[in-house]
Amino acid sequence: MVRTLSELLDARAAQSPDLLSYEQVASGRRERASWAEFKRRCDALTLALEELGLRPGDRVAVMGQTTAEWAIADLGILGAGGVSVGVYSTLTPAQIAYLLSDSQARFAFAGSAAELSTLNAAIEAASVEPVTIGWGDADFFPTRVDLNGAPGPHSFLGLLARGEELLAQRPGRIAELRAARGPDDLAILIYTSGTTGVPKGAMISHRNCLSLLEQLRVFLPADVSGADVTVSFLPMAHVGEHVLGFYGRINAGYAARYVGSLQSQAVLGAVAETRPTLFGSVPRIFEKAYAKIRATVAAANPRRRAIFGWAERTGRAMSRHRLARTAPPLSLRLSHRLADRLVLRRIRDAFGGRVKYFVSGAAPIDPEILEFFDGCGMRVLEAYGLTECCGIAAVNPPEAPRFGTVGKPVPGTEVRIAEDSEILLRGPSIFQGYLNQPEATAEVLDADGFLHTGDIGHLDAEGYLKITDRKKNLIVTAGGKKVAPAPIEALLTGEPILGPTLIVGEARPYMTALLTLDVEEARAATGLPSATAAELAHHPEVRARAAAAVGHANAQLARYEQIRRFRILGHELQLGSDELTPTMKLRRKAVCEKFRAEIDSLYATPAPPEVIEAVPAGSEAAA
Repeated sequence: MVRTLSELLDARAAQSPDLLSYEQVASGRRERASWAEFKRRCDALTLALEELGLRPGDRVAVMGQTTAEWAIADLGILGAGGVSVGVYSTLTPAQIAYLLSDSQARFAFAGSAAELSTLNAAIEAASVEPVTIGWGDADFFPTRVDLNGAPGPHSFLGLLARGEELLAQRPGRIAELRAARGPDDLAILIYTSGTTGVPKGAMISHRNCLSLLEQLRVFLPADVSGADVTVSFLPMAHVGEHVLGFYGRINAGYAARYVGSLQSQAVLGAVAETRPTLFGSVPRIFEKAYAKIRATVAAANPRRRAIFGWAERTGRAMSRHRLARTAPPLSLRLSHRLADRLVLRRIRDAFGGRVKYFVSGAAPIDPEILEFFDGCGMRVLEAYGLTECCGIAAVNPPEAPRFGTVGKPVPGTEVRIAEDSEILLRGPSIFQGYLNQPEATAEVLDADGFLHTGDIGHLDAEGYLKITDRKKNLIVTAGGKKVAPAPIEALLTGEPILGPTLIVGEARPYMTALLTLDVEEARAATGLPSATAAELAHHPEVRARAAAAVGHANAQLARYEQIRRFRILGHELQLGSDELTPTMKLRRKAVCEKFRAEIDSLYATPAPPEVIEAVPAGSEAAA
């Protein structure tokens, strides 16, 4: 019986030692490793870290892009009884210093020379001085391991080499370390993104992770096997990639292609080359792909636009029949064969042409986008979860998804809807609490063991969970109407030039929006490769496309939910700032406070009853 994540790795390596575990391109060369090779590297690092002084319970920070080294570091830490603490590379030194101090990290990994520099700046401001270890930038990190306390980082490659020597010298040590660990030991610390204040370290045990992986077995498609492959690029500091992506892959036995970058071009390039059979992502990747397809079609000649429109309608019609489990008429089946040959399969080919299922989580996604991809033969399964429940509490069943919902609760997770519609969760995957914050823990974990998620929603008659919004985000207008901003914001994601959006209306007479720009997309749309965000906010093409996106959203909203005015901020939001979390979520309170004058300008004069107005950037009055 598997009791810890280290034993999960042992079981995988024993079951499929020769199957591919991962591949990546690093320093211009392709690296590949089987499960047996991957386990050996993890075990080697375990013994090297133990020799360096790592003891059970020690916290170890890991900062870097998602690569094989991150994965080896993680399981090397766990093997020695340590606790793995993910750190986003986009954080500032001050934010990293807080995480190091709060976790009392004794060791810290960095994935590049630049990240090591940031880490060192953070250590100067922290209350701890962890031993540093670096991978990547081979010319920067020495290949030796200095065990005498000399200044400078230890080499990841050097530690692996030393670990290999120790494996030969102490062949029974790994088994001793395994026996000393238990399922309720703390395994990982995952810091919340801090949308509502200071990040909190969620304490997650081996049992929490293993329970979730067991719960998810029923949702795994029957044909998932070691022959499958995914593309891994999301930050390992996030619960989704760490528990579901990485540990879930060990559990199921399929391989990963590590991208080592969050840039959409790099990700989509790796997808095209790897041709994954399984793929998980945040909604933004799907939204940008959808928006790019629509922009390409809009620029085509009338004949091509007409063919695409017909093919899209045909694919959507087939999707509705599949989801309803009704037989499509012969005419539709014949039309779909032609549409697939002419258009739809080309869209699949852009994703490698082999994807069995996509999984989307971390934020809502427009059902229109889900139906589009399903019509092209690529099913996207929307899921829901929080850090505090190991990343997933509900997911759409592969054979019976319901777009617009996050699916059904995973077996073993109990969902209760409170009187105020807050979603409550209970089950073995619920975390142990927040590190050093007993009061915050008591606020979310009640006496009956239910996790108070802060999300509001409901279960439909067939048990599918529908998320409305965050409880604290609900807007109550001056007229007393309650408006959930997240679904409105999701409707604007189909416009590629737009970035994160803030819907405003608390105690106001009508709804308005602060729009931000995806500067790269806006530059491409305007043909101005060097334009600043401020310049783009005034551009007629940008303003027209923003107005069209708002109009498209309003057409799907009740009158009291509709956006009556909007403003395009001539300001580019920065990851890791006080405006955006590392997972690209707006820090609503901070943004509202920072742009209070801009929000007030949207209400400076009464809004006309029917017309959508754009308040110009830099103006304090309506257009």
